[in-house]
Amino acid sequence: MADIDQVRDKNHEGDDISSQHGALIVLREHMTKTKKKGKGRHDVGWQHGIAVDGKASKVKCNYCHEEYSGGVFRFKHHLAGTHENDAPCKVVPNDVRQQMLDIVNKL
Repeated sequence: MADIDQVRDKNHEGDDISSQHGALIVLREHMTKTKKKGKGRHDVGWQHGIAVDGKASKVKCNYCHEEYSGGVFRFKHHLAGTHENDAPCKVVPNDVRQQMLDIVNKL
């Protein structure tokens, strides 16, 4: 399978549109095959909780160890302490609470 450097090198070899398109297809196939279900969650909320039973709709808090339904969106409100969607976490560190509050205020 091609890695990103091989794709990048291939893009610069021919420099025509067909070779660039082919390189993108190879990269897309590689990413599709290597992505595993339940992995690749990039939302910052996942740094502070884990999916229960591998389902993104239920999250267990790393701080209070309670489980919350509704996914990472509601979980970020739990960490931010907004009283919206879920009860606030009483043991989350202040820097994490502030980070989550900044994030949910942008939504």
